[in-house]
Amino acid sequence: FSFVLRPVSDLLNIPFASLFPEGEGDYGCFGKRNLTVEEGTGRKYYIQQTSKQVRDAEGSKNISNMVTISEIRYCNFANRKALEDSITKKRLSLERAVTVYLEEGRLLSSDFLLPAGEPGCETA
Repeated sequence: FSFVLRPVSDLLNIPFASLFPEGEGDYGCFGKRNLTVEEGTGRKYYIQQTSKQVRDAEGSKNISNMVTISEIRYCNFANRKALEDSITKKRLSLERAVTVYLEEGRLLSSDFLLPAGEPGCETA
């Protein structure tokens, strides 16, 4: 076997086209769904119908015991470009964090000594 150590940030360096295969028209939040806006929060979501097997009285799964479940799925991104930008920013942030860690070493919270403030500074 041959192993190559690579930065962990390479896990997020993926071709975005592989997340959305050609020919598929429905990608959940990015598909041709009519998204509903949640009152109060303003978050967009859609309802996905899924089927689930339910165990019978003996505890075994039976194909005839299928239940349809409605799941609310929230959409955190307005479009595919927003998702790609978010993943890219997280990857770059992780790369910077690894670089700083390798240059400066670990920093423990017990290593910090903060001088005392002026009297009454908590109430200012």
